[in-house]
Amino acid sequence: MSDRSRVIQAAQQHLASVESFFARLIDLVPDCSLAQSRDHVDLWEELVGTVIGQQLSGKAAIAIENKFKALSPPYPTPEWVRERTIEELRTAGLSNAKAKTILGIAHEIDSLPTCEELVSWPEEAIAERLVRLKGVGPWTVDMLLIFRLGRLDVLPVGDLGVRKGFQNLLAFQGNPCSELPNAPEMSAIAEPWRPYRSVASWYLWRSLEV
Repeated sequence: MSDRSRVIQAAQQHLASVESFFARLIDLVPDCSLAQSRDHVDLWEELVGTVIGQQLSGKAAIAIENKFKALSPPYPTPEWVRERTIEELRTAGLSNAKAKTILGIAHEIDSLPTCEELVSWPEEAIAERLVRLKGVGPWTVDMLLIFRLGRLDVLPVGDLGVRKGFQNLLAFQGNPCSELPNAPEMSAIAEPWRPYRSVASWYLWRSLEV
């Protein structure tokens, strides 16, 4: 078992001990994809992949990112992108807004820290730096932190799926609500889940499926 898998296992044990909703979900879905280690992490590629995934299903995002990669295999470099027009980038299936965001990141990537440097940065500092990029908001940063940088204690309160997952949690507890909970309510509920709120969020997403 890898070190990452051991950490996810510890997270599952913690979440199951503090919330029976998670104990049930972990029984149903024991294999958490966040346990997968990623050897190569490049901030440029991770940012582009996360931007592509904005407001898309996972399947659709993968399809468009594959088309984007095919523009200049194995992956378009910032230098290559800087020489392209918005129209050329959009041939990969990108929206106009996403093409502009990716082009903007290509122009700024050299001034950004590397993923190796970000390892020692707290989440708040990473978010504060990255939201300066046009087209990169809190949701994009949260997805980058969870799925690309492997941070374990991120609660994406702006994600619709997570908010619906909280609805499922409340219904499971016998407190159904017709409206989606807001950010302060979710943060308060999730306080006992620290330091594994990313894993909890992953299971909130799974609750919409099972």
